[in-house]
Amino acid sequence: MGRINCLIIAETVFINHEGIKNMNKAEKLDDIYSCYKEMRSAASQEVLVELLRELQEVQGFIDAQMIERAAAVTGFKPVVAETIVKRYPSLKAAPYKHKVVVCTGRNCSQKGNHILLSKLKKSLGVDKNGISKDKRIYLTTVNCLRNCLQAPNIMIDGIVYSGLDCSEICDMLAEDKKKI
Repeated sequence: MGRINCLIIAETVFINHEGIKNMNKAEKLDDIYSCYKEMRSAASQEVLVELLRELQEVQGFIDAQMIERAAAVTGFKPVVAETIVKRYPSLKAAPYKHKVVVCTGRNCSQKGNHILLSKLKKSLGVDKNGISKDKRIYLTTVNCLRNCLQAPNIMIDGIVYSGLDCSEICDMLAEDKKKI
C-alpha cells in the first residue's frame, strides 16, 4: 500500500495525495494523523481545523473517535475539537445531507418559529444531536438569521426562506429524497 507523503514547511502541511488512491479509508486517516503529529507546533487551532478538514475530506464527516484522536494529535482537549466542529459550518459531525437552521430570534419566535421547531423535530424524528431518524437532515437553531423584516425565517443548506410551515419544509426535503 502507498503512503501519503507529507512535507511540513513553515508549519504548513503539504500532502502528496499520489499514493492515496490505493489506500482504504482507515489507512488514509492514519496517514493524515501521522503527518500532523510530526508538526512541531501542532497545538494551534488553525492546525486543528486543517486536520479536521482533511479528515472530513476522506470520511465525509467527523465522528467522535476522529475528534478525540485529532485533539490528541494536536495537544488539545476533545472539547476544543468538538466546539470547532460545531462552530465551523463547513465541518460536519454526522453524514447528513441537509442542514436546516431555524431562527429563534425575537421576531421569528413571535411569529411562531418555536412552534415550527417543535413540529420539525417531531416530523423528522430528530434525536438529541439534531440528526433525523433517516440520518439525512441535521436540524439546529441560531439566535438570528439577520432577515428580521421577513420573519419567520429558516435556512436550508445555506438558503434563507421566509414564511414556510412544517409541511412545506418537509415537502422540500422529501422532493430531494425522491431525486436521489
